[in-house]
Amino acid sequence: MALLCSAALLGACATDDGQLLTPPSPASDGAVVNFGAALMSDSIVTRAVGAIGSEGTSLQAHGFGVFACHTGLYRYGDSNIRPDFMYNEKVFWSAAGNQWTYNPLKYWPNGEGDSGEYPQYVSFFAYAPYSDCDVSTSEGYCIPTFSYQFEQGNPWLTYRLHTDLSKQVDLLYCSPLIDQTKPVADDAKVVFQFKHALACVGDQLTVRVSSAMEQKLRETVDGISKKAVEVKITSVSITYQLTEKGRLDLWTADGTPQWQTLSSESALCTRTVSFAPADYTLYSYSHAGGTAVARSWKDEGHGVFYIPIEVGGHPQTATINVGYAVLTTDGSDVVTTESKTSTRVLTLSNYQDSYKAGRHLYLGISLSGND
Repeated sequence: MALLCSAALLGACATDDGQLLTPPSPASDGAVVNFGAALMSDSIVTRAVGAIGSEGTSLQAHGFGVFACHTGLYRYGDSNIRPDFMYNEKVFWSAAGNQWTYNPLKYWPNGEGDSGEYPQYVSFFAYAPYSDCDVSTSEGYCIPTFSYQFEQGNPWLTYRLHTDLSKQVDLLYCSPLIDQTKPVADDAKVVFQFKHALACVGDQLTVRVSSAMEQKLRETVDGISKKAVEVKITSVSITYQLTEKGRLDLWTADGTPQWQTLSSESALCTRTVSFAPADYTLYSYSHAGGTAVARSWKDEGHGVFYIPIEVGGHPQTATINVGYAVLTTDGSDVVTTESKTSTRVLTLSNYQDSYKAGRHLYLGISLSGND
């Protein structure tokens, strides 16, 4: 995609004594705009299949996109701003050079810095992983559109949950670097500190038998001369109703991502994750030996990203379905099996900070014995 290097249209400036000064040309003296990147190590981070994790090599494998606005002598927001210096510039990791690079290279406009008479300001915005807006590819599907190259205002992108959970994208953003000027050192870098723009739910699911159910099962065995009882999981699934798409404004005044809702039509989408517990034993009790063994079943690595906004009053929910069986053995070693199902519907907004970027919600269900 062609990139345009802006030359801000500036009028003559007057000094206090009325003498007119002509601003310098924004031409470059050969100082390259260099980039650096890191993923912030938050105490709360997202994880999911196919995600960009905290490992630097993972971010390096995907690269990131940069928007940059050259506002000349004016600070960002004081003029008609548009990403005319860089527009979705792909920055990729060069193993040979051990650095972030892009092509063709861009150069700092001439300027004397904030202490000089004519500073030349450039403001930078970034996101990851890089997308070329090609919705026909799995890599680009989750980030299908951007603000237009000549659109005035803050740059933005849209994000959509992928239909294939194995290809979901862990969207990253960073606080913009506003009003940057040419550094003194030619090898200085514009460094982006990336953070998670999404939240994640269900990366860890735990199922256990409640203490009340344990007590009820022991009483059943001891009270009617059953020899043993056992509880096994037979199936587990989670069906999510999630906000399908949202718009992320890459401008952030307070360091938090600025999500905006799109049309409320078809606001929610359905994503289902199924597990195979393989008749995992949660609880067993033997009357003869008087022993009870309680265990919990846990699965990790099936997290689903969600956009931390609610559209048009459509709450985001997770419906957990657990199939289990209660097996009892009588004095003649005859096993009786009762198949049961437990269902719980959780509304994500009921949990603290669930609509905060980077939030990670774990799911757990405790079988009560009533259902």
